[in-house]
Amino acid sequence: MKEEGENRLKLVQEKNRAEMLQTLSNKLAKYLSPQIYQSIFSGEKDVTLTSSRKKLTIFFSDIVGFTSTTDQMESEDLTQLLNSYLSEMTAIALRYGATIDKYIGDAIMIFFGDPHSQGVAEDARLCGNGDSDAEACARASGRVAGGRYTSPQHPRRHPYRLLHGRQLRY
Repeated sequence: MKEEGENRLKLVQEKNRAEMLQTLSNKLAKYLSPQIYQSIFSGEKDVTLTSSRKKLTIFFSDIVGFTSTTDQMESEDLTQLLNSYLSEMTAIALRYGATIDKYIGDAIMIFFGDPHSQGVAEDARLCGNGDSDAEACARASGRVAGGRYTSPQHPRRHPYRLLHGRQLRY
């Protein structure tokens, strides 16, 4: 009887621990790129502090004149614009297999080639294939095209001009 009670207690403790780990995992997923999250939680990569060199294709995009634009917008409109633009760019990046590195204000920095690589040439092609910066990625969306972003909240307002940069580096 005592042993049965101890076993039940252990099962409850294990269940609570599993629920706590799942909650923590879900919270971490919000702050990690999906590829990084998957490689860590699948056991594919260990979480250790090491260094390694890899050729990556890095892509950067931001809204030209964003700072001066913010002076003319209400904070709610500004938040809506940023959320819309960065969500759209994130969806495009993930569609092409990029890893989200960071968001910096109105900018997004992504890279191709880690944790998964299609090979240096294919990673570079996925990032834009030498088109007008990342034109291949830009064509994937109706609102991001030709180096411009059209806000769904203000479609009649002139499209925001985007600045893109791309480099292949170690």
